[in-house]
Amino acid sequence: MKAKIFLSIVSMILVAVAAPANVAQNRADSESAKAQPTKPAPASLLVSTLEQATIDEINLARADPSAYARYLVEFKQYFHGREIHYPDGFVLVSNEGVAPLDEAIAFMRSLKPAPPLQLSPGMVSAAKDHLNDLVKTGRSGHKGSDGSTVSDRLNRYGTWAESLGEDIVYHSRSAREDVVALIIDDGTSTRGHRKNIFKSDFQVVGIAQSPQLKTGTISVITFSAGFTDKPAIDPKTKTPTATKF
Repeated sequence: MKAKIFLSIVSMILVAVAAPANVAQNRADSESAKAQPTKPAPASLLVSTLEQATIDEINLARADPSAYARYLVEFKQYFHGREIHYPDGFVLVSNEGVAPLDEAIAFMRSLKPAPPLQLSPGMVSAAKDHLNDLVKTGRSGHKGSDGSTVSDRLNRYGTWAESLGEDIVYHSRSAREDVVALIIDDGTSTRGHRKNIFKSDFQVVGIAQSPQLKTGTISVITFSAGFTDKPAIDPKTKTPTATKF
């Protein structure tokens, strides 16, 4: 028997958030005192194979949006009216049907390539903080249980530049299916997830993905135009040391 889930594509994906630096940068001090941040990891240990696959998939789309549009064209075959019938039998009910997919294909064919996103240790740690909070509390959304915003969480680990964004995927399936769903952005009038994926100003990224939960796998992706990590602290001397990558 096929599983039918009456959710939109973007009920898999929460509304994207993006903010300019002059709106959110100054909120770090109050939140840093309350935060119990994840310790930043060396670059070689930053992400899992699945997390890296998602970043690679995003960068593939950014490198040649017009060529990547073919994956959306292929995905169109799964639409039956508003229902999306995946090859494994999973059925999802969209909000808008095939219209946002066609819109996304046209949008991508008009785009110029964007630079690849580079992983940032601090941004990965910020994404992990929010992921851990979502898993622990069962909450959803971009606001943490401690009241923190994405800018607050990033500021725990360094300084972000110019602009930022955050996408959250619920019921994550695979790197390609997640990125395709983010690009289609069904049910989100601003198409904020799509914009975050292709925003040429974004240069750095962080990602954290949960293990399989009863409610599905959650993935938190953070974006920024730039990020400077705080220096590592030597526990013996309590003084900053150079961070090696």
